[in-house]
Amino acid sequence: MRVLQPLVSVNRERVAAALRWLKANNPIYAAITISDENLAQLPEDGIPVEVLASVKWSDDTLALNQERAGYVPDDVESDSEEASWEPSMRDGESDEEDSMGLEDATSSAAVFPILAHGVVDVEGNNIPRSELLAHAFQNMTSAGKPPLPAEPNVRFNVRHGDFVNEYGRRDEAGRLTIGSPDNPNHLLGCYPHLFPYGEGGYETDRKVTVSYEAHAKWSLQYADRRFRKDLDFVFQVFGVLQKRKICTSAAMRMSRSDYQKHKEAINRLTTKDFQVAAEQETKKQQYSNPAMRALVGHLSAVRAGVTGTDQNRASVRAQVWSLITMFNPPSLWITINPSDVNNPIAQVFAGEQIDLDKFNRLAGPDATARSITIAKDPYAAAKFFHFIVRAILNCLMGIEVHNGRITRKIGIYGVVKAYVGMVESQGRGMLHLHMLVFLDGAPRPSVMAQCLRGDQFRQRVAGFISVNLRADVGVGVEEMRSMKATPGVGFNRPLDPWHSTYAQDVVSQEKHLARSLQLHECSIGRCIQNRNGRRFCKNRAPWKTSAEDWINEKGEWGMKRLNPYLNGFNPTILETIFCNNDVKLITNGAETQDSVWYFSAYQTKKKKRSNNTSAIVAKRFAFHNVQEKANKEDKDVHKRLITRCATALNREQEFSASEVVSYLMGWGDRYISHQFVPIYLDGIGAALRKTYPDLLDKRWDQSWPFETSVDLFVGGREV
Repeated sequence: MRVLQPLVSVNRERVAAALRWLKANNPIYAAITISDENLAQLPEDGIPVEVLASVKWSDDTLALNQERAGYVPDDVESDSEEASWEPSMRDGESDEEDSMGLEDATSSAAVFPILAHGVVDVEGNNIPRSELLAHAFQNMTSAGKPPLPAEPNVRFNVRHGDFVNEYGRRDEAGRLTIGSPDNPNHLLGCYPHLFPYGEGGYETDRKVTVSYEAHAKWSLQYADRRFRKDLDFVFQVFGVLQKRKICTSAAMRMSRSDYQKHKEAINRLTTKDFQVAAEQETKKQQYSNPAMRALVGHLSAVRAGVTGTDQNRASVRAQVWSLITMFNPPSLWITINPSDVNNPIAQVFAGEQIDLDKFNRLAGPDATARSITIAKDPYAAAKFFHFIVRAILNCLMGIEVHNGRITRKIGIYGVVKAYVGMVESQGRGMLHLHMLVFLDGAPRPSVMAQCLRGDQFRQRVAGFISVNLRADVGVGVEEMRSMKATPGVGFNRPLDPWHSTYAQDVVSQEKHLARSLQLHECSIGRCIQNRNGRRFCKNRAPWKTSAEDWINEKGEWGMKRLNPYLNGFNPTILETIFCNNDVKLITNGAETQDSVWYFSAYQTKKKKRSNNTSAIVAKRFAFHNVQEKANKEDKDVHKRLITRCATALNREQEFSASEVVSYLMGWGDRYISHQFVPIYLDGIGAALRKTYPDLLDKRWDQSWPFETSVDLFVGGREV
């Protein structure tokens, strides 16, 4: 109770005062009646019973690790001025592929920042079928032109669902308005604390039309930060945009066998037929046209073009293979985990007054304050992540893409020809990047096998490994264990390379950064798994040790590693970004060739795991209680509850607030150097079969045996 009180308490008098103010100053609330009876049901100054009924107390600290697993652990310890190395550093933990992290023995399991996650029907499974149909019909009668988001009702005959109408309100003359007290604009009505005077809002009367997307970007950048700090508002706006994108992409598809059956009737369909069908759908009437009924039987929502969906992420796989065709296989697999909590740049983006030129880590906010600041401001966290990724690509790796124009210069890995990176969110909501990098001059597969037989080539590769892929800092196992991982590792600035003592300082810095960021420590609930009674680390630690960097004729390679728990890293990224990172070399060894497919699949894997399962189940449980209110059979009720909750977990996805902000701002969930154009093979296949009837065996007459589309690499204008 003591912990919850400052978070979810309600004060009856404050609620009453707020309602009276809104009634006097907000036209939407002018006609409301304030019920003293309803106010009396609120606590005078306490936690509502509805909240208490949904709270579960648990002393299982391992469950906390599982709920909040990730690459970089929380760092809420007090910053120490007695660190063994100055500047003091502590940020993350070692990670091999999908590391669950470092167990920090000094952290208190009772104190952690509450981070924002939202449950989103990202694939539109909850959108009414009638709404999808209406959009599909209207799309087909409008030549596929996208509507102005501010005027959706001109384009769409939409039944707005059973909940809040999320489209702009219009008067009898068709002009956009703020709505009426009984039917206000959905944002003005839902968020009086953001629009206290009932003015503004999205899709209201304006001299210049402002799209929903543009208005969302403006809101997140508003000076007082009130919109971006209202997490419910952020997820609401994202949900509306996702729903609209899915409905707009609704399309009609027919299987070839049915198409042949109804071909003549479909050819006779006119624009008027689709308009009539749209009206009948919104009125829940049966379609009068049999050809239209055949079409409706094959309605599907095309989700591959909607950001955030599994289909959209999976489409990147074809682009990876297209780049492999153009540039040979990738050379590097990189994982980068910038720490937003412990980086002064992120704090500046969140509004903290920090002088980065004359930086003093002891003068800034402590670790707890930094965590709270970032937890409250997902916009700052997302902006920081994308800023750091672009800085790494442009400044460290030497490749910059601007409006399709690619410029290159020598970077830390040489000249980068191309890259494909996917953004993900770990359990605690922090964003990280998995990336495949294609290096200029990398041999073709056939040439690589021949080159690996030569001692000189293998020595050069080993030299590349020693410079760019490091797992040793000249410290033994016992000595590294005795080194203290000091808190606040990322809350610092890089060393000045022009300083007279830089050569000595950077060696000492690398040791302490590796200890704080790259040393893996196994723990139950994070990386320790149990299979057939045998416990093992999911990251395969401890790893193989070696006295030197090496690569053999088969393409198998390894880094110099004396400590079996020290994860590999790139020293430049470690020393400039102060973040956990991992780099793997891709050669043409048998094991590494298989890894190319694994990496491309891993980057675009589906988001099935929920880090906060209770949120999804609780949402479904609320509707379950209403649906089963009249059912007295406990067995049936419980059976349906299990089924519904399982379905909800499978259908809905959990997004962190930083991910949602990335989508709203147009920053997206991927970094790809080149542009691609899809080529759809259905029409090509039909034309080939018609022109060359003997080209394919007759058994292929009913279906085209290849993919329905491929991605064509079109590259960019290169300098």
